[in-house]
Amino acid sequence: MSADLKFSGCATPFAGPFSGVIRAGSNIGLTGPSGSGKSTLLKCFADLVEHQGSISLGGRQQTSTPAAEWRRMVRYLHADIVWWSHRVSDHFSAPGRLDPLLDDLGLESSILDSAADSLSTGESKRLGLLRALQDSPEVVLLDEPASNLDGDNQEKMLNFLTEYHRHRKCTMVVISHEPAWLQRLCHSTVTIQSLRSGS
Repeated sequence: MSADLKFSGCATPFAGPFSGVIRAGSNIGLTGPSGSGKSTLLKCFADLVEHQGSISLGGRQQTSTPAAEWRRMVRYLHADIVWWSHRVSDHFSAPGRLDPLLDDLGLESSILDSAADSLSTGESKRLGLLRALQDSPEVVLLDEPASNLDGDNQEKMLNFLTEYHRHRKCTMVVISHEPAWLQRLCHSTVTIQSLRSGS
């Protein structure tokens, strides 16, 4: 069960301060010009960058929760996917259960036996999404999930995320430079400027 994600005075030397509440189970698109702090804010939510201010999930403070535990609850998918083991399957706890999900994203099951450094950018993006979701995080933070995908695979990504959110009831925050795609996926959009403390 997801919970409200609350943040107050959240700032780095390069962005913020930001304050607000993301309601449990919401599906929000985050918009704003390049360099306005969108990715930085999501990284703050996931405890991936040092920041000022407070962040809590359902009353649990980020500062009092071990980083690894927090990141299992609040998962950030980088725009650029990084792999740390040679084979793709090494990054999944139960690769044998992925076949239907791979198919939904337009991938063959044999891709799990591939070397991670042989993946195309689009393949890496879709597999990175499955890796991020395998622990069923309460909050899913997606940074440009449809970039480097052709039109057909953008559509598969949209359908996959729509169904995932509908079934899992997780909280989802999405950044995309594809406004039409973002509006179709998300229930609402907010601008990064509207989250600036005192705005």
